[in-house]
Amino acid sequence: MQCIVDRKALMEAVRVLSRLTKGNTAVPVLRCLHLKVDGRLTLTATDLEQTARITLSATGDGGSWEGVIEAKKIGEVLTSGKSKDVTLVALNAADGLAKDGIAKMKGVQVDAMRFNLPFDVADYPDMPIPDGVLLCLIPAKAFEAAAKLVAYCTSTRATIYSLTGVFLDVSKKSGVNLVASDGMRMTWQHVAGAKAGMSAGILLTPKMIETIRALAKGHDGDVEFLVKKNEDGGITTVHARIGEASVYGCLIEGRFPDYRKIVPLGEPGGTWSVPVVALAEALAKSLPASVRSEGGRTVWTVRLTGKKDALEIHAKNETCEATADVEAKGQGNRDIVLNLNPKFMGEYLRSLPSTCKHVILFLRDSHSATIWKAEGIEGHMYLLMPVNIGV
Repeated sequence: MQCIVDRKALMEAVRVLSRLTKGNTAVPVLRCLHLKVDGRLTLTATDLEQTARITLSATGDGGSWEGVIEAKKIGEVLTSGKSKDVTLVALNAADGLAKDGIAKMKGVQVDAMRFNLPFDVADYPDMPIPDGVLLCLIPAKAFEAAAKLVAYCTSTRATIYSLTGVFLDVSKKSGVNLVASDGMRMTWQHVAGAKAGMSAGILLTPKMIETIRALAKGHDGDVEFLVKKNEDGGITTVHARIGEASVYGCLIEGRFPDYRKIVPLGEPGGTWSVPVVALAEALAKSLPASVRSEGGRTVWTVRLTGKKDALEIHAKNETCEATADVEAKGQGNRDIVLNLNPKFMGEYLRSLPSTCKHVILFLRDSHSATIWKAEGIEGHMYLLMPVNIGV
C-alpha cells in the first residue's frame, strides 16, 4: 500500500507540526506524528494542550492505513531527497485494526528509507478536533501580519498568567483586535477585513499563535475561529481552521486588562517622525552602555531627549557611555526627557515589516507611556512605559 505526495508540501507540513513534538521527553510517543492514508494523507501532532492536523492531496493504489513515526526522522529523510514527489509505502500490517477500521502498520518506507514504527497506533492520544460556534473570520494574510506585530509582547512571568498570551478581542461593533502586554508595554493591532460571528474575547497561547501563523502563511483564504462553551456559557477551547489544516487547544484562563483604558488621553507634549533603520542602528550602538546594575538587579535603560530636528539617545553605566542623534521631524515641546528600555524599543522595531520606513513617537511627559505608531499600518499602536531611574 503506497501513498504519493508532493515533497515540498509534506516537508512544510512536517516542519509546522514538529513545533508540537519538540521537548516531549516524558511521553516519547508525543515526539511522533500520526499518519493516516485514506485517499489523502493526514498528519497529526499534539502536545496534549494543543493539537494540529494537516491534510494533503495524495495519489496511490487506494489502500488505507495508519502509523506513528518520529517527526525528526521523517523530516531528515524528506530533506535529503531530491525528487518532486515522495512515496510512502506501508510495511508489515499489525494485528487488528485501528479504531476507524483502517489497517495499522508496524513499518513504513519513505523514499528508499525503511522505518520500524516503535509505537502502536493505539498508543497515540485520541485527539479529535471538534467544531464549535463561529467566533470570527480573519483573512489569513491579515492575521499573519497582525500576529507578528503583537506576539513578541507577551509576558514570560507565570505570576501574571493572563498576560502570557495574545488577547483576541472580537466585537460586532468595533471589529477584531489582537492585543498583547507584559505589564511594561503593550501592542495593539486592529485586523482589517475580519468578520465577527459574536462579541467575545479569548486568550490564545503563544504556541497556538505561532502554529496558526505558520499555517496561515501563503494561504489566500480565511482563518476561521470556532469556540466551544461550557454549561455556564464560558468559552473553554478554540478551534482554528485554515483550509485543510486545523489547530485545536485550550485557552489561557484569566481576564485580560481593559487595554483601551491604558492609552494616555489628551494631546501629546511632542511628536517625532523617526526613520526605522536609523533608530535601530542608534539603539544597537548604545546597547553596551545601556546595561547597568540597580539594587542588585540588571536594568536596561537609555535616556531619550526630543530636540528640534532629532532624538538624542544617551546611555551610560559604570564602564562606558554612548550618545547618538537620530534625525527626526519633531513638533511640539522639545524639552521632554525620559528613560526607556532599549531592548523593548528594538523588539518593536524588528516586528515591523520592511515596508515601514518611519515610526511616529508621541511623548506626553517624562512619566507617561510613550505611544508609537508605524507609518502605513492602520489600526496599530505600541505603548511603552518609561523606566523610572536615572541614567
